[in-house]
Amino acid sequence: MRIVIAVFLLLGASLGGQAGEAHFGVWQGTLTEMVEAGQRYEQYEVTLTVTPKAYQIDYASLGCGGILRLVKQAGRFYRFRDEFNYGLQNCISDGYTEIHFINQRLAAFQWYDKDGSLKVEGYLKRQAQIML
Repeated sequence: MRIVIAVFLLLGASLGGQAGEAHFGVWQGTLTEMVEAGQRYEQYEVTLTVTPKAYQIDYASLGCGGILRLVKQAGRFYRFRDEFNYGLQNCISDGYTEIHFINQRLAAFQWYDKDGSLKVEGYLKRQAQIML
């Protein structure tokens, strides 16, 4: 009986509540933005840092970034409101970022504009884990 409860507690800790220790770390990837439907795309790098108290995003090649404010969380799915605090002239910050942590090493990234249209997507790989 103790083994079953312990496994349940470990799984629950990694799937619910905050990002969970399983997701703490530095995540990086290449995103693709659809500039003109079916005609022109742009790619750029992103770094997402997930800690127990904050979600920080950095678009180094665009020179912008800031904080992601959690607005919805269900299991491994997280929806954030963008709150950029630097490079505002380079990026649009009134959209939503959605992250789906597929496993402990891979996450799907999507960005929607204020009208709810999907504009950017890609995958992030964890580069470093933050241990508590």
